[in-house]
Amino acid sequence: MSNSEERTNRRNDALSDFRGHGRREFLQTTSLLSLGLLLSADPTRGDNAGSTALAAEKYRSNLYTPERRTAALENVQNYTWAADRRASAVETATEYLEAYSGLDGLWQAVTGQSVPRNVALSATAEGDRPLNDAGVYESFDEVPFEAESTRRPWELIDSTPGVERQDVTFATDEPWTVVEPSSGGVFPTNDFAAYRESGLDDRGVFDPDLADDSLLVNERRPDKPDDWGVDDGTGWVDEDGYLGVEGARYHFVAYFNRVYRWEQLLEALRAFRDAYLFTEDVEYARAGLVLLDRIADVYPEMDLSPYRYDDGYASVHQWTGQGKICGCVQETITVRVLVSAYDAFLPAMDDAELLAFLDERANEYDIGSKGTADDLRENVESKVVRTVLPAVRNHQIHSPSGGHRTALAMAGAVQNDPEGYTGDVLEFLLRPGERTHHDDGSYWGEWGVTGGNLRAELVDAVDRDGNAPGSPAAAERAYRALERVTTVLEEYKRDDGPGLADHPKLERAAAGRLPQVLREAYLPSIGAMGRTGVPWLPIETEAMTTALESFGDGQFAKGAFLANGYGYDGVHGSIFSPDPAGTAEAVREVIDADGPLELSSTNQAGTGFAALRDGEHYIRGGYRVVDQFPSMTVLERTTDYTVYSNSGTVQFEADTAGQSISFQFSIPVAETYEFSLKPFRSSGYGTYDVLIDGERIAEYDFYDEVTGAKEFTVLADEVDLSRGEHRITFENTGKRPAATNYKMGVIECKFLDERAQREEELEAERGNTQRSFALRYGASTPDGEGSDRSYRDALHLDVHAYGGDLAPALGYPEHTGFWPDPDSPGESPAWPKGRHWTSNTISHNTVVVDESPQSETEGGSPHHFRETERVRLADIDSTDAYPTTSQYRRTTAMVRIDDHHSYAVDFFRIVGGDDHRFSFHGAAGSATTSGLDLEAQDVGTYARPDVPRPAYSEESAYERAVGNGFDYLDDVVRDDDPADRFSVDWEVTDAPGIVPDEGDAHLRLTMVGDVDEVALADGRPPRHTGNPWSLRYALARRWGSNLETTFTSVIEPYRGSRNVESIEPVPAHSNDGVARAVQVTLTNGRTDYVAYAPGDSTCRVGDVFRFDGFLAVYSEREGTAESAFLEDGSMLAPTRDGPPLIRDQPDAFEGRVEDLTREPSRTNEIQVRLTSEHRPDAADDLVGEWLYVETGTGVEAYRIEGATSDQANQLSLDIGDATTVEGYVDQSNPDAGYEYTIETGAPLRIPLSHTWERTD
Repeated sequence: MSNSEERTNRRNDALSDFRGHGRREFLQTTSLLSLGLLLSADPTRGDNAGSTALAAEKYRSNLYTPERRTAALENVQNYTWAADRRASAVETATEYLEAYSGLDGLWQAVTGQSVPRNVALSATAEGDRPLNDAGVYESFDEVPFEAESTRRPWELIDSTPGVERQDVTFATDEPWTVVEPSSGGVFPTNDFAAYRESGLDDRGVFDPDLADDSLLVNERRPDKPDDWGVDDGTGWVDEDGYLGVEGARYHFVAYFNRVYRWEQLLEALRAFRDAYLFTEDVEYARAGLVLLDRIADVYPEMDLSPYRYDDGYASVHQWTGQGKICGCVQETITVRVLVSAYDAFLPAMDDAELLAFLDERANEYDIGSKGTADDLRENVESKVVRTVLPAVRNHQIHSPSGGHRTALAMAGAVQNDPEGYTGDVLEFLLRPGERTHHDDGSYWGEWGVTGGNLRAELVDAVDRDGNAPGSPAAAERAYRALERVTTVLEEYKRDDGPGLADHPKLERAAAGRLPQVLREAYLPSIGAMGRTGVPWLPIETEAMTTALESFGDGQFAKGAFLANGYGYDGVHGSIFSPDPAGTAEAVREVIDADGPLELSSTNQAGTGFAALRDGEHYIRGGYRVVDQFPSMTVLERTTDYTVYSNSGTVQFEADTAGQSISFQFSIPVAETYEFSLKPFRSSGYGTYDVLIDGERIAEYDFYDEVTGAKEFTVLADEVDLSRGEHRITFENTGKRPAATNYKMGVIECKFLDERAQREEELEAERGNTQRSFALRYGASTPDGEGSDRSYRDALHLDVHAYGGDLAPALGYPEHTGFWPDPDSPGESPAWPKGRHWTSNTISHNTVVVDESPQSETEGGSPHHFRETERVRLADIDSTDAYPTTSQYRRTTAMVRIDDHHSYAVDFFRIVGGDDHRFSFHGAAGSATTSGLDLEAQDVGTYARPDVPRPAYSEESAYERAVGNGFDYLDDVVRDDDPADRFSVDWEVTDAPGIVPDEGDAHLRLTMVGDVDEVALADGRPPRHTGNPWSLRYALARRWGSNLETTFTSVIEPYRGSRNVESIEPVPAHSNDGVARAVQVTLTNGRTDYVAYAPGDSTCRVGDVFRFDGFLAVYSEREGTAESAFLEDGSMLAPTRDGPPLIRDQPDAFEGRVEDLTREPSRTNEIQVRLTSEHRPDAADDLVGEWLYVETGTGVEAYRIEGATSDQANQLSLDIGDATTVEGYVDQSNPDAGYEYTIETGAPLRIPLSHTWERTD
């Protein structure tokens, strides 16, 4: 037995032992050492420890141990980033202490169960469909109000910088009011603060039955009736539509209570916690404990379920109605704040001033004894910490990503009672279980969770590529939750052998999103994720550095460098680490040695995602400091400033010359740097001197007639900076006459050393030439948290080039979950536009069959995947998308033109059904056509002229009957007799992320072949900030009986002028009649022929060449063969003259599976027996190829990392860390064994490719 096999066996034996422990045996010899990045060592108990020692042990911090506190205090002294974190915590904590006027104000600010909580200003259902929330959003856009609560508590502010406006405020002496920005009206019009005060019971908690109803009177608008605008906590109905929607119910108090009061209290608690940890100043612990203890007084009775949708209340609770302060999803975050704060404040529990204050409150109200530290500890533990497990069981604390497990593990760690509550927590986490629902006649029904199901989350939910179900963003959240909770369980095992934290799936889960990165700024918009085409990379630097520390793989260093914007500033270990700089050095060593993350084409066959990539980025890792002003520390200011999160802008509110603001930044290495600024400019902005460390380096005029963010501007070529902290100051020197004010806006600043400057110059010269075509073919993903309906987008095609997403999916819906029905909430439909448009097949770049959405799929079957120097190929079948089809297959070949440019030839073949509609759209901008004679359809939609577009929130009669989303496409033009070749060209003028350059980016689709109709129409993305208003769709249609269609298209991204001179259909002759071919003539003089022949016969392409295979790319220059590529074939020969370029080659190896790795492992093999002839050295040729194995439902694919010949026709194929374990046979009984992705005896195929290049 080899050493690796022995290690693998020991690991598997240890995991098997771990699975088999009983609870008492499991806990006997364990100690709680860590949780995520927070937990640390707990001293070993001695056999003779006395009760005093046990008590001290019980009440020591288990999250923030003395060692971790000491490290944090040292780090805030030694590192700028740590000092900045301390300064931010102290500033925020101080502001909240002042805003609430000290301890008494904090104590009184906590609201109980009887004050409702609502995340929506209005979410009422009226009649058969919801009108009010729709009207509010229609009137006020996406978010009616926005607040910057930490710097300007109680203040709501308009969200657009650079525009003169009247601030809308929550005054500290006038809480419980909101200001509507359109009218400037203050709501509610009654004094709710006084009303609440009048109804406090003997515990100091509001009881509406005790309140003085005479205070429920309009005091603000004497021109209106006495009850106008009045809210007693249950909302106010706007009968006259004053705020825009007649009959809408507005929940001013409940909205304020949830969105501002509770969010601010939790933010204050975080700030007090961190300020105390980083300063040891007991003032912050005292404030935090007053707040925490008061929350504990009311926490057991907090219950969201009485606040129903049909009464106008909304929350994030997976449509269960469950939660406590918040909906069950966000309650996982609330609990983590409460529990971690309790652990942080444990050393300050006996503070005399604190206990005196609480004892005084206890004497005034009936809230139990508060005079001792034991009283305080018992109050928090019994009413918060030990309530977490029951609340998880009741579904009041639950998140799809697994945050409830983290919250529960933290509660168990803090309670530190292995034989009691902590033991119960651990048992529950490991217990198999599921969500349950029982219709008990109540509005929501009875919900529950029967176990933590943690092992199944690793084994079943995380696929072999490391991704959990759902969008990439959801998979990243799921990994972070798994990482945190498995860290604590790592310390709860019998011996030094591996535990759950060593499970091979965990490392895969950490890396699962890295191969999905597209052009360094995007993850694929699979399912409910992101904005329409807006760059978003939800991979955090901290997650990557944590994975680097845990697993030691250099890919995580590259991931950290990418997530950190290709800079080292901000890359470090935890603030609680004794050596945070060591992590930064490890990242630097990897980048210096191997460069940043460079991805070739990717096929995640377990997830169902394939990306064809080409091009390069020339960054290698020079010193670059990129700071975002909203996250920088403000050192000094002479007047106010405002942070606008939507644009990432800090606006300095100067109103006269001479005013200034200073920010702090840090430099990692003493160097000479180039300094540049990314400004926000406006007609209301003035002129400023820019100073670094007091020395003037430039003058900059922020005035611009066109308001908006601008590109980086170099302000100084050479600035000598030492390692450490520095100051940048903007001092107003006046304004030009046309400017209306003296303000300014700043977004980012950038410092580049000489090497980084060279890299940027190289990039500017050569361009970041990365481009990609990506296909999704995984299982259907949910259309939002809380929904049981899925995105029906199998075989959607993405195109990325020039820095942007040129064919974006629509992303996250306007609303998620179900849409309220007052009679049966558990059976209500999803948000109409989300269900019928955003997640529907027609809105994606794919094909609609028989005018119906796709069925939910279990995932497609890959048949070919290839990457060569010139050709990249993905071939996927997703036939289960439609029950009427026997083939639903997309084959996309990406062909390189030169180092900077590529095009794709796309073959989409459908067999079955009577109506096929190919849908494709580009990014925002104008669309022009050639080869089409389009006539406008003056009324109606793509559905029919007599079917209008649904109103906002409406579920139309058409959609209830048909459900295909065609009525969401309007401004329709049609050609009912199109030519056999036409083009649609999108000039992309409004796509985020497009690299600025001369000439707009374009995406051009040219379709060849007969279709019966072509239409263009507008479809509108979800209404989110940053989304375009509409996208232009091209729709090609064929109809008939039991159709066979191969939609054949050439897709070319280009900038300025095209690289393709012409595209022509070419006759492709095969015995089965299914072959297709196109001729692509390039401006560089090369002519490409791309041919597709999915049948078994030899194909002749015009009079140019013939081949025997699946797909061929043949190129000529001036009539002379230049190159050839052949996939899954044996011969390619020019027709005109000369011998075959490729001949007598094997098209594929075939055989059957003999055996496979039977346990989760980091090393996996599949033993096969080949039935086709092969050379004796065939094993050497298989490295890098793909193995395709037939299953009962499709095809599974594995990349071959290595191969060895065992004996004649028998091979051992190394498939790396991609497991063959699909999941447990029975999640409730892990000992029953595993199910596998493939089975012994299954047929297999290994397609081969062959290339030829002219060498003379």
